[in-house]
Amino acid sequence: MEKLNIKKVHGKWQLTCQHGPKECYANKIQACLLGQNYTQSENMYFVGCLMSTDRPERNSNARKCAQKVSLSWKTIKACARGSGGDELFAHFGDITNNLDPPLEYVPHILFNGVHNETLEDSARENFLKTVCTLFEQKPNGC
Repeated sequence: MEKLNIKKVHGKWQLTCQHGPKECYANKIQACLLGQNYTQSENMYFVGCLMSTDRPERNSNARKCAQKVSLSWKTIKACARGSGGDELFAHFGDITNNLDPPLEYVPHILFNGVHNETLEDSARENFLKTVCTLFEQKPNGC
């Protein structure tokens, strides 16, 4: 089952997500976040905040999450709306499409590069709490 279709046509990325353009945009927001030089903790808090909203593709939700973690929403948004977001999305999409074993469903959450169904189930209930259990030295907020 294909979750993501990525191809470059005439030098421009064409990105198709399983759940449509809104899902692609939310994924580009996250890809652009990861493309910045933020810490793992900042990335974790932003993604946890964004995924706990009812509409992660909404700029207003992403802006609020960025403000909570003191990240530059302006920079992330500019990336997500531009070709840089497409490049990062394609990069992470290639990683997703080359998972071994292959992706079977979404959300499909990796922890330290490994898929673990027990952790994934726990993360669906409480993402932040689950991620915090993986830190030996707990950051502030855990």
